[in-house]
Amino acid sequence: SVRFGRWVTGVTALAQILLLGGLIVLSERQMRRRVTAETDTRHAIERARLIVETVREPIAVIAADLGLLHVNRAFAQFYGLARPVTGRLDEIPAWNDQGLHQRLKDVLTMQRELWDYETVQRTADETTRNVVVSARPMKLPDSADATALLTVSDLTARKKGEEQVLELNRPLSGTVARATGKNWLRGATSDGREKFVLDLLSL
Repeated sequence: SVRFGRWVTGVTALAQILLLGGLIVLSERQMRRRVTAETDTRHAIERARLIVETVREPIAVIAADLGLLHVNRAFAQFYGLARPVTGRLDEIPAWNDQGLHQRLKDVLTMQRELWDYETVQRTADETTRNVVVSARPMKLPDSADATALLTVSDLTARKKGEEQVLELNRPLSGTVARATGKNWLRGATSDGREKFVLDLLSL
């Protein structure tokens, strides 16, 4: 009886030790998996940041109050900001478009997307630039707060090119119209009145 009781106690103790050992092994495996997952996530975030930093297009991540959470190098250079950038987007002098502020708040609060909002900004080099702003909601892995990814495209060179083409085409269009009118009337007046009509056109 006593021997049996000791045997039961020993078996129970051994079972507890085995169970504890199993729990320790399982806990270590879960910890290793979590560390590996966290490391992979951290590496992915670092790669994403490197990609964003090398993009020439100004990019920013903004909060619900238009606070700047992150900007890439191109954004800081474009608006003459010292990094790390703090403060709010609407505190930057170039970002004084109240209509754009409201659109961005709609993106953040109503989960809408903003595409190709065209506006004029005066940037760090004191140049007036035509830009297009786009924004879309995004979720950060370490926060549940509303955030949005904002991009800026500079259309100034393209706009100037379009204006130059229009300026060149304007007198050319007038010349073509006058020449077309004269040719039509010359063909339509086969009698002796051609000179009279052309003289009228030259007035």
